[in-house]
Amino acid sequence: MKKALSVIVLLGAGLLSGALPAMAQGTTSMLKCSGRGLDIHESRQPASAVIARLQCGESVLVVDQRFGSAHVRNEAGKDGYIIEMNLGQFSFEPEPGARLAPVGTIAGAPAPITFQPRPITQDIVRDKDEVRQFEIQWTPSWLRLAGVNMAGSNLTFTTNITNHIGIMGDIGGYAYVHNSDSRVFTYRAGPAFTFRSRHVSGTGYALAGGAEIQDTGYLLFVGPTVVKYRTSQSAAAGGIGGRLDVSLRRWLSLRAIDAEWMPMYADGGWLLDSVRVGAGLSFRFGDR
Repeated sequence: MKKALSVIVLLGAGLLSGALPAMAQGTTSMLKCSGRGLDIHESRQPASAVIARLQCGESVLVVDQRFGSAHVRNEAGKDGYIIEMNLGQFSFEPEPGARLAPVGTIAGAPAPITFQPRPITQDIVRDKDEVRQFEIQWTPSWLRLAGVNMAGSNLTFTTNITNHIGIMGDIGGYAYVHNSDSRVFTYRAGPAFTFRSRHVSGTGYALAGGAEIQDTGYLLFVGPTVVKYRTSQSAAAGGIGGRLDVSLRRWLSLRAIDAEWMPMYADGGWLLDSVRVGAGLSFRFGDR
């Protein structure tokens, strides 16, 4: 009888010890991050397959965050690991009222999971135009300079320091619509301030820099000889304007309008009646 009891006790202890490792506690959390979200890998190995993807603001059950990689399970029941190195770009924030939930019951058995509903707030729902680190814009433009109509384009490079503040550099080239020998080239830089909504962003900017104004003249000599010569003059150029962008893709937006007052100082006087209007495309890249 004693031997039978000993066997039963030993078997019970063995089963309990085998089941305990499978019993775990998880916390329903919300992924806070910037950029494109995180991949869920099949194992902690860097070469393991990606089985799912977590988006910023998505609910997830955090099973374990030891060993330098978080063990998680998403709402679809995919169980895996976040192996991306965390340098502060993401975190798991326990949701209000979240409790510890059992992840497993018996070793090897599937673990049902119930997620706590989370409040819909401004910082959870991604309802703003996504901010990328860099933007390159190409804008065909019309320029009216000192009463002269000119056509050309602008190439702008913007670095977004924060969600609302950036630094932009702009170069432009324009030619007189009736005589392509009369040209204006500009090169300017300055701060840009952007206000973003779900699909539309508006930006105001102030630029300062320089310009080169080129023109062509003709000398008529006696006989058929005509000499063509070009003059070039340097000028200071500024700009105060705004633009409206409509997001088409994560990497692309339509520049619906870009308008600015573009004064210049040349030959000892100001050219104040200078206005530029254009529209084009903006290419966005780089995660912040």
